[in-house]
Amino acid sequence: MRIKPVVSLVDLTSNVNVAGAGGVELTPEQLYTGACLACHASGVANAPKLGDSEAWKVRMANGLDALVESAIAGKGAMPPNGGSAYSPEQIREVVEYILAESGM
Repeated sequence: MRIKPVVSLVDLTSNVNVAGAGGVELTPEQLYTGACLACHASGVANAPKLGDSEAWKVRMANGLDALVESAIAGKGAMPPNGGSAYSPEQIREVVEYILAESGM
């Protein structure tokens, strides 16, 4: 008998709620945990890790706006919006959070 997985990685990233219980706005850390942690904590598919300032410095070469647009459009293995239903403003917030946590 084969045991089926309960959840797949796609399910975790594509069905992320943009607001918490009761419509409460999520913090940038909660946004990161909801859509970014799965890849950016461990470096899956060559994703730059949270805290790796050198990797993020390279990605900031064209500025914050370009990095945010890249996250919105998707890049490499990362789907648009990191596979989330986040707004462009929330994507900017989570990118700024990642950069701050990476010493940028």
